[in-house]
Amino acid sequence: MRAILGSVALEVLRGLGAVSGTRITAMGASMQRLPLHPRLARILLAADGAGEAALACAVLSERHYASAASHRTSNDLQTIVDNRAALPAHITRVARQLSSLVVGAAGIAMSRVSPAFPLESDAGIMR
Repeated sequence: MRAILGSVALEVLRGLGAVSGTRITAMGASMQRLPLHPRLARILLAADGAGEAALACAVLSERHYASAASHRTSNDLQTIVDNRAALPAHITRVARQLSSLVVGAAGIAMSRVSPAFPLESDAGIMR
């Protein structure tokens, strides 16, 4: 059973571009530095740490968050991201941290990063 699970995990990582054969790729090394599930890490890296992607990853990583917002679309995640002011402070704080990790590690110019997360010094309250 372990061998099957290991091979499935390796296939997922190959599909994400994290490994080639049995060696970790540059993308895999970047993904490894993020405290996220590999699929979410790949999304965040593909978005160059954009605020909306970081927020989506933070929400999806939160095991106990359920939005009470009325749904305007068929996509619950889009509704949650659009209503970021209603999110708990810890989720928005994690999103800013994730975005900073990608931006800092890749040397991406801040002008390329979405302004969804103003880098405020307050307790994570967003406008």
